[in-house]
Formats: sequence, C-alpha cells, structure tokens
Amino acid sequence: MGNVIGSNICNLALVLGLTAVYSPININSSSIRIDWPMAMGSSFLLYILVLENYLERKEGVLFVFILLGYIFYLIKKSRDASKQEEAFAQTEENTDGSKSNNWHLLKDSLFICIGCLGLYFGSEWFVGSAKDIFLKMGVAERVIGIMVLAIGTSLPELVTAIVAALKKNTDLAIGNLMGSNIFNVLSILGITSIIKDIHVSSAIMGDMFWMLGITLVLLPLMVFKRRLGRLQGGILLSIYFYYTYSILIAV
Repeated sequence: MGNVIGSNICNLALVLGLTAVYSPININSSSIRIDWPMAMGSSFLLYILVLENYLERKEGVLFVFILLGYIFYLIKKSRDASKQEEAFAQTEENTDGSKSNNWHLLKDSLFICIGCLGLYFGSEWFVGSAKDIFLKMGVAERVIGIMVLAIGTSLPELVTAIVAALKKNTDLAIGNLMGSNIFNVLSILGITSIIKDIHVSSAIMGDMFWMLGITLVLLPLMVFKRRLGRLQGGILLSIYFYYTYSILIAV
C-alpha cells in the first residue's frame, strides 16, 4: 500500500515536476477530460473503500472491472479517432520494403527485450539495496515504501516522460504518468486484494490525503494556459519536497 501511494505521489509531484522543469509539457483536452478524472476518481474511490482499514477481495474485483472498462474505452476511442490501422494494413507488397520492415520489427523487439532485462535487474538492485540499507538504519517500512521504493519504481516513468517531452510527444509524457497512477490503484491493489486482503494502517491514510491533494492541485495547473511549464513544475517539486520533509521529521 505504501509503495503504491508513494509511487502515485512521486509520479505527479516529483517526476512530472522534473519533466516540466526540464521541458515544458503541452496539455491536450483528453488529459483534462478523461485521464485526470479517472486518476482522481480511482484515488478517491480507494480512499472511500479503505476507511474501514481493509481492502477486500470484492473491492479488488471492482477495481479490475473498472480498469478493464477504462482500457476498452480508450482503445475504442483511439480506433474511432484514427484510421491509421487501415493505412498500415494497406502497405505496398514490396519485397525490399518487406525485408526492411521485418528488420525494423526484429530490431525493435530486441531492444524491448534488452530494456525489460535492464528494467528488471536495475529495479532489483536499486530497490533491494536501498531497502536493505534503510532497514539496517531502523527506518520504518511505511517510510521505505512511501519514499525509497516509490522513487525506485518511478524511475522508469521519469526517464520515459523526459524522453517523450524531448521528442515533443507531450501526450505520451502526461499519459504515461496519469496511466501509471490509474494502473497502480486499479490493477496492482486490485489484483493484490483479490489474492489476499490488504490491511491499511492509519498512518497510510495521511499519505492518501497527500495523494488526493496533489492530484487535485494538478488540475488547475494543467488548465492554466494548457501547459505545464517551469513555474508549474517548480510548484509540484516544492510540494513533493515539503511532503518528504514532513515525513522525515515525523520519523
């Protein structure tokens, strides 16, 4: 629970803040009308359901069904808005072109496999080592999950968001982070609670207020000029650093 809540806070405050400072992000209407309400709604639903300090199997099933419905809606919306698949299917039957396409497909598949291996071992080394160090220092598991593991699991989002912003794929940059938060709540907590009920401590409830607050603050920042620039990024970073400070002084 601490890892998911911390990762969501880290994604929207630290990662999005750093990305906006590094390269301003333009906001499209779908991020405001679809992605943000879904991220806010799933976070608020989680808060309501864990007021009894437990996330049970039936609630996990509800999360998974909501996620499947959201994914289905996005796929349908994307297909309705674009006819790229038809254009792709009507490629010229050229032998040289076919060989070239096969080579690019093979190369991209190889890069994906290498990236997955790097992601696995990199996350294992970073998260595992950091966890061992902080446990030996006597740091509470909640703090490790909220801060250390959250930052470790958000590093891929940080790299992806920065690369997407540099390539002017701003939809990918903001969608990556919003989607990660939605997936964290609905999929990770949903599937985990189906397998085993999740106990939620009272301390985590305070962190959930931060998650809801940061998600709420993000909306006016996105609406203002439809752009996340250095000022907005600085605001998000300031919120994250203050949140981190409040955790450390409470330990």
